[in-house]
Amino acid sequence: MVTNMGCFVLKNKNKQTVRTFNWDNPSLTLVYRDDEGRIEAVNSVNELDEQDISYSLLLTTTQKEVRNKPVLVSGFGYLSYEEESGAVSPSFQMAKEESEVVKTFKISAATHITIVAILILASFISNRYFKKEEVKPVVI
Repeated sequence: MVTNMGCFVLKNKNKQTVRTFNWDNPSLTLVYRDDEGRIEAVNSVNELDEQDISYSLLLTTTQKEVRNKPVLVSGFGYLSYEEESGAVSPSFQMAKEESEVVKTFKISAATHITIVAILILASFISNRYFKKEEVKPVVI
């Protein structure tokens, strides 16, 4: 059982705390969820498999192993047990990216609407101000 004095932390390569974990089970699995774009700790990947959530398996370890020494998390940093957490890494909110095709369609649509509006305005002005009215001769 985990005591409340320390905590399990995931640190990046700059030794900044990225995540802290409440860890009750003897084993832990770290996964990178493709749908959320973040690292999560799960007891089992069965739930993710049942929900058809795509993920990448990063690490499977035990509490005892992490308490003995920090465990390397491939390509990211390491998982360790600490009595007090250190510096926390800054949080970033990433803007959702649009694909190039969507951007191109938006620009194309705006351009087409602008051209059509200019043509309608030119037609209105031409008919209103430059059209010569026909004078019909009066026949008696």
